[in-house]
Amino acid sequence: MGDKSASTVDILALVITFFGFYAQISAGSRVGRVLA
Repeated sequence: MGDKSASTVDILALVITFFGFYAQISAGSRVGRVLA
């Protein structure tokens, strides 16, 4: 069960990191379009 818990935390962290990275790209694209 310890492995499952670690896996769940790792997956959750990965999802959060990916979502944050995607949000930054989306925000950057919007800002770039506005400036352009």
